[in-house]
Amino acid sequence: MMLEQETLYDRGKREYSSKLTEGCSRIPSVQVTVQAKTDGLPPLPMGWDLKTIKKKVRFTKKQTEFLTDQFQKGEQSGRKSDPQ
Repeated sequence: MMLEQETLYDRGKREYSSKLTEGCSRIPSVQVTVQAKTDGLPPLPMGWDLKTIKKKVRFTKKQTEFLTDQFQKGEQSGRKSDPQ
């Protein structure tokens, strides 16, 4: 008669349960050491990566007319305009 094999999931549950009942939970301590970079670049000022508010600008009348004209040419010919 062959013994039933224990699945990895069952083994993990059994070991986890035993660790909880033993009460030995170790929290590893990590030592972090910070070394200053000496690459010759000056440090960046505070807030250098903050988002800046950009002013919204509308197309000028001339730009709008040009784009509309290009669109109409494409509608009439059925072909896209070549970039200029």
